[in-house]
Amino acid sequence: MSLNLNVVFQPGVFSIPYPYWHQQNLPITTPQTTLTANALYQLDLLLAQQTSPANTAAIIVEPVLGEGGYVPAPPEFLQGLRSVCDKHGIMLIVDEVQSGFGRTGSWFSIEESGVKPDILVMAKVGRLNTYLVLLQANPSTFQGLGNGFPISGVVSRRELTDTLTPGSMVRLCSLTDFQS
Repeated sequence: MSLNLNVVFQPGVFSIPYPYWHQQNLPITTPQTTLTANALYQLDLLLAQQTSPANTAAIIVEPVLGEGGYVPAPPEFLQGLRSVCDKHGIMLIVDEVQSGFGRTGSWFSIEESGVKPDILVMAKVGRLNTYLVLLQANPSTFQGLGNGFPISGVVSRRELTDTLTPGSMVRLCSLTDFQS
């Protein structure tokens, strides 16, 4: 299930409105609690009318909406998604491609909500200070992070990664591998 409304989905993929006044066609003054309640209500309806929790493998969310404006998800919304996932045995996948690695003030924006995802997707990995030094030193030769090659990663809880068979992924690290 995806929370992005701007694409055509394959059968079995559904979306709900993001808790953002513009996507819900409400006034800009609408309280965040109302927007969150509306979005979670739409998720409840979707799971009751269009699909079932038993047929839902995962919910995928960007903690900061990257298309249609940079809109951070309210912590209550992300906590509500975690609650729905826990209640029904659905995995919560967080897409941090545009918001991870310090872009919102913490390493990953999901941290600000206190929510722990089952899977975290990231890309464009690099150290911000290295990026700035390279750009300032010689902007014409800067090739981007990874020397021009895209870098991405998938991080998961150890309970999930331990179930994978050898060779199914090149290298997997659990979140505990990064804890000090």
